[in-house]
Amino acid sequence: DHGLEIDCPDHEYEISDRGEVLWDGAESDFHPEEELARAVRSAANKADALEGMAAKATLDETTIALDVDLADERRSGDPAVEAVEDVVKALLEALYRDNDMVGTVSAGTGEGAYEVKLENEPTGYDVRKLAEALGLVAAAGGDGATGADLAGKSATLTVSGTGFHAGVSVRLTLSFACSWEPPVAPSSPTAAPDTSELEPEAASIVEAAEPGRVELNDAGGEEAAPVEVAATVTDADAVTWTVTLADEAQEKPAADVAGSVIGSFLSSVAKSPEAVSRVSTVTGNPPEVRVELKDGRLPEDGLARILAKLGLAPAGARAQALADEPSSDDRADTAGDVLIGESYKLLAESPRGDAVTFTFAFRAAPEAPADPHEGLVAVYRLYNPNTGEHLLTSDAHERDVLGGLGWDKEGIASWQPKANVPAASALELARDGTVEGLVFRMYNPSNGDHLLTMMPTEVDGLRDAGWRFEGVAFASAEDAEGARPVWRLWNPNMTGKGGAGSHLYTADAHEYDVLGGLGWKREGRYWSAAWVDD
Repeated sequence: DHGLEIDCPDHEYEISDRGEVLWDGAESDFHPEEELARAVRSAANKADALEGMAAKATLDETTIALDVDLADERRSGDPAVEAVEDVVKALLEALYRDNDMVGTVSAGTGEGAYEVKLENEPTGYDVRKLAEALGLVAAAGGDGATGADLAGKSATLTVSGTGFHAGVSVRLTLSFACSWEPPVAPSSPTAAPDTSELEPEAASIVEAAEPGRVELNDAGGEEAAPVEVAATVTDADAVTWTVTLADEAQEKPAADVAGSVIGSFLSSVAKSPEAVSRVSTVTGNPPEVRVELKDGRLPEDGLARILAKLGLAPAGARAQALADEPSSDDRADTAGDVLIGESYKLLAESPRGDAVTFTFAFRAAPEAPADPHEGLVAVYRLYNPNTGEHLLTSDAHERDVLGGLGWDKEGIASWQPKANVPAASALELARDGTVEGLVFRMYNPSNGDHLLTMMPTEVDGLRDAGWRFEGVAFASAEDAEGARPVWRLWNPNMTGKGGAGSHLYTADAHEYDVLGGLGWKREGRYWSAAWVDD
């Protein structure tokens, strides 16, 4: 059966199911179930596109555990069904890429069971049906459940082999938790200030103080918040440290904020005793505090005494550090935002008597520009050069698959709100007026054409004519500020493949006018886009 002819009368042999020649009673080292389990675990750990969650797959003999931990954005804002579908999609795509062993993936029992055959790349339909068969969303509370409701929920997938691994299967248990905090990407340290115009002694003092990224004191056991510091030479003997406080830093105690920044400065200069031997306060309120730096070390009470003199230590610590000596205004016993707009000065002196004044100027971080795409989904437009059809989809996976099949990717047509309604009841809710602004997608199996509409009556008419209802595509931005109209056109002369490609949707007024002039019928505004990338 394997095309082998063996003539060896001195030895006995047999051929295994896998085609291995086993001599003299030797046992095959092929263990298909274990190999399949290792391949599934490896594919699960390669699953990508899991935005807002972390996933890790582990293997115990032939059982795989895929643990998914959701970040806050997934716990509080996103529907549970989106989290489950995203995980299922990433897993199916990873298994498809390693398809030399995996044949099918299934979930559920009885009428609720569903199986995906990985002969072809999985589609959005496969993802939705398999996610539904898992029953996780139902266990979390149904269509209205959020990501937080998935905590502690688990379900099992059965992964079956193909080829030499046919007839064996392994179980993959998918479990959810809700505690992941995405790591904060460290920002790049600020470059050292330009000291080329300074005298050598002053330059050495300035270079000894290294500005950059300062982590706030974690006195309360909470996660430390970063502070950005940039240094600028303002005179031959003066430097300004501009201290930028983000919102989370402004909420920390002012004593922690100031202590972290000035403590970082003192620690830096203490490492260069040949450049800096003393640091003093400059408050105009004598007697000033002077801290001697000896042998590259900062005295144990040095930071406390300086903060107390500047009024940046808590009241009890200030009295203890200065024995009730005068200090500047009390700024420490409140949140860090009280520092915004304030500045504090220290004088750094070298062993030879040169000195540079350092000014610590606190400012608020500028507000990040609002992301116009936040909370929206991208709607992509594709063109089929064989049929003339234009297709809109909010599914990036569908876009990529069709692009690989020869469709031209025309980019993002518009940004639309998510349709946050249960898929199963969306049409009925639109029909009775409970929900407005839903855009539905229809498919004509006779010619491959697609059509988008907001009218339930049009959906019903097309269904009667043999079209398939593909559900809610996205929502219209009916009440969004700055919304733009999306128009529909119909080409009465487009026969194509049985009429495919006769409709086109555009948010481009120029395209709408030009095609109208070329014989396309302008059918007017069909929905509104929340944002269009011009």
